[in-house]
Amino acid sequence: MKHTFEPCGASLRELKEELAVILGVPGTRLPQVFRANDFKALKIGITFDILALYPHTDPGRLRHWLGRYTSTKGYLRRISKGAHRHDLGDRNVQPLDLEARCRARQRLGLVFAAEAAQMLPPAQMQPPQREFA
Repeated sequence: MKHTFEPCGASLRELKEELAVILGVPGTRLPQVFRANDFKALKIGITFDILALYPHTDPGRLRHWLGRYTSTKGYLRRISKGAHRHDLGDRNVQPLDLEARCRARQRLGLVFAAEAAQMLPPAQMQPPQREFA
């Protein structure tokens, strides 16, 4: 099965609100790593940690949300420039490897290319014709 990358345009605030609903907690009770004012590189396997802490959580909804979180420009920038991955307590627990940083840079390039393509006018667009009296 081939995975395609689709960037997420949601803001960090919107993503935090969605996560609070998925976990069934107020935003102030989110895990520490999600309370920061910027994106954090998440440790590999953090899904299992979240499900252990919030066992009533729907795993499918959580995985979908994590997919959106990890495909935002902010997260991809953090991965491409970061040094460590963080656990739920916001502690550095795993170094970011070169492959992850390169993949994030590649995906950022796709995001910026898609945004640039959306800003171009359609090829069929013709300048308005002037009528002379």
